[in-house]
Amino acid sequence: MFKKICRYLLRAAADYSIFLEINFQQRKKAARKTMLLVKPEGIGDFILFYPTLKVYLEKFADYDISLLAGTGNYGLVGEINDNLKIFSEIFVFDKKKFAANFFYRRRICLEIFKRNFSLVVYPTSWREPKCDVVIRASGASEKIVFAGDGFYLDWEKKAANAAYREIIPVPPDLFREVDKYRYFAEKISGKKIDYTAPSIEVFAENIVAAEKILSNFGLSNKKFAVIFPGAADVYRIWPRERFAEIVKFLLAERLIPVVAGAAGDKVYFSEIIKYLKPEEGNLVVDICGQTSLLTLAAIFQKAEFYFGSETGALHLAAAVGCPAVCLMGGGHFGRFFPYGDLKFNRIIFDHDMKCKNDNWACGKKNKNSPASCIAGIKSEDAIAEIKTLLNNLR
Repeated sequence: MFKKICRYLLRAAADYSIFLEINFQQRKKAARKTMLLVKPEGIGDFILFYPTLKVYLEKFADYDISLLAGTGNYGLVGEINDNLKIFSEIFVFDKKKFAANFFYRRRICLEIFKRNFSLVVYPTSWREPKCDVVIRASGASEKIVFAGDGFYLDWEKKAANAAYREIIPVPPDLFREVDKYRYFAEKISGKKIDYTAPSIEVFAENIVAAEKILSNFGLSNKKFAVIFPGAADVYRIWPRERFAEIVKFLLAERLIPVVAGAAGDKVYFSEIIKYLKPEEGNLVVDICGQTSLLTLAAIFQKAEFYFGSETGALHLAAAVGCPAVCLMGGGHFGRFFPYGDLKFNRIIFDHDMKCKNDNWACGKKNKNSPASCIAGIKSEDAIAEIKTLLNNLR
């Protein structure tokens, strides 16, 4: 607690100097009303939010809307905006750098302030103090946020809340993120919204790029399943030897295993292959690092199903109608997934886990190995769940 208080006081002193500087800054009056939408979380969070975006575009049609994106979701946001031209400007917000580097913190706050936003909306229930600082720095006369459960000490949260004109409480019976995003959008619009599962567009260039990749690997007219072994944190990654058991099962079912991920995820492909016979390994396709996010989405549209970690790619697959089997740990159990048709959006988990919804405290004890709730998922249970999905698809 003492360390937390010291860190808070240091940040408060840094922010005081930034806000003091802001008070002496000049900014031009905007030609029309401007709005900043704050969504710097990961890919999955943005996908869950995305279907409600049209509510904000309709409600604030007379505003120029900018987006505060994050380093994690900018690739997806950028692709969408290149095609649909939704946002007049996108700011890329590095939360780790903002916390650690005073000069970066100052630059971001000044940039946002100088844009002269009249309205800021932060539609995330899992609020973060870093975002509150940026929103306060904006100088916007109108700021709307969720009450949020975020990363706050009680008194820190009270101080943050004092800066907002409107704070929308999170009803205690709302647990799933899709329901929270829908509720917030309903409060903003004053209308009921039909939203139970995310969806996202795939554009013509993504379809062409996906078809080229599939053709290069001889998959154009073949049945395949996408395996996604990676995750943002090591403790959320299932053991490689168990992924190898899934590969063997897929081959027995005459499905080609396609391993997907970022370029850095190639290491997982290599490690999975070690547990296979050479003739089995030669049949596994590696597309790690070869696609943009929306091109990967176009590949998901052609796949039989997704199997793998609870990560952004899971939500990307589900958002384009690809059936999914998710390795579900205890950290956010049931909060982000599943949703939609549960015959096709399925989870596997350790039935003996002791850590449901502990915000991954179980994994953070030893960040370099799978959390107990992930390690406890048996490969035979995963295979049984895939069999159930395949029966549902027939």
